[in-house]
Amino acid sequence: MKGDRFIDTETRKSLPTDLIEMCARLAESKHLIIVIDSLDVLSLNRDSGSLSYFLSLIDRLSGLANITIIAACRTFDLQYDAKLRDRKWQQKIKLADFDFDEVVAPMLSKWGWMLLV
Repeated sequence: MKGDRFIDTETRKSLPTDLIEMCARLAESKHLIIVIDSLDVLSLNRDSGSLSYFLSLIDRLSGLANITIIAACRTFDLQYDAKLRDRKWQQKIKLADFDFDEVVAPMLSKWGWMLLV
């Protein structure tokens, strides 16, 4: 998911209301990897509702079995946005810049993972 595509309330409403349940059902038969990109863009938005929504989504999904969540954020925002900085991240990995559509999506597809965009 590209977090920056859901920056306003109306766009967030386009996400399925039963997203957590859908992910839980998918995870019953396969290990589910959820990639959430652009948390930094959400932290820059004046309306912190989008960032709060995605952080809540991460919290709820991380409690489910057979689900791995990968969240992408710039280092600067991770250090200086209180909502991101004060969280207990299981692991932090510093990466060079990459393009999701050109690098990540083909890799996940090659591995046979279903992409929810």
